[in-house]
Amino acid sequence: MNSRLGLATYLLLIPAFQRQTAVECKKCDCTTYPQTTEVCVRCCFVTKGRIESTEGDTLTTTPLSQSPQRPTRKFKVTPTTKYNAPPKVGSDATIYYHKSGNENVATRIELTDYIEGQLTPGSEPTPAINAECMSFGQASDATAVLFGSNTTVALGFPYNALTVRDTPLVSLQRTEKGLLVSAKIFDAKQALIAQIVDNHFYVTLSEALKLAQPTVHSLTLFNGQSQILDIEFLNPHAIAVTGDFYGPDGSHIQITPEVMTINTSHLADSCLAGQNGIQVGDPSNPK
Repeated sequence: MNSRLGLATYLLLIPAFQRQTAVECKKCDCTTYPQTTEVCVRCCFVTKGRIESTEGDTLTTTPLSQSPQRPTRKFKVTPTTKYNAPPKVGSDATIYYHKSGNENVATRIELTDYIEGQLTPGSEPTPAINAECMSFGQASDATAVLFGSNTTVALGFPYNALTVRDTPLVSLQRTEKGLLVSAKIFDAKQALIAQIVDNHFYVTLSEALKLAQPTVHSLTLFNGQSQILDIEFLNPHAIAVTGDFYGPDGSHIQITPEVMTINTSHLADSCLAGQNGIQVGDPSNPK
């Protein structure tokens, strides 16, 4: 009898909990990301996708992925949803949203081609890269992404240039207008302290972090006077990444023009080509 009473009480509490969560989420401005409060971190999300349809109050997208498996996602559009341009079928978009019951409610939709502040290619020469990567780089749509003397070759976009334990740290998206950078910034204690989403910068825990765009070809993140991350669009076929930052597992990553150091391991003169760039750590092993 007691077990039945306990189950009934649990079932009655579920709707109350859902209502409480929905009320809490309404207080969150999910048009910005990441969020600074624990409640809003659970409520607000951001994703990228290609718009497949816009019917009534529903926006349907597929992931921006080179994988053949691309399940659709649906987002509810409301009168308060913000746009940088009217949604158009076939366009790539970044969607900010929150959960409401079983629905994804879009709070902000940014069409990629209309995002301001995109990096444009400079006219700097591409640094010397090894012969293996040179052969990949001959493709007209290939872009070399340089981590020190290491070269990764993006054969398509979006491109996860650097991933640590299944968490993309540096992702790149090319458009007709230029280059968009997304990055996650962690501290040594594995806390997410800031994030770059399509060249937009959001601080969570450290007000010392500042994002600067020294030229129309580069983006630099500072912690006080120290440079954490620098991304330079050297020319239409090459992007250079340097920096000194941490991964979600606390790993220390240092990238100079000569070498990439991960904790105490050094990586130099390597070549990678394909869907993903440099991948650090085994996501199945949390140690």
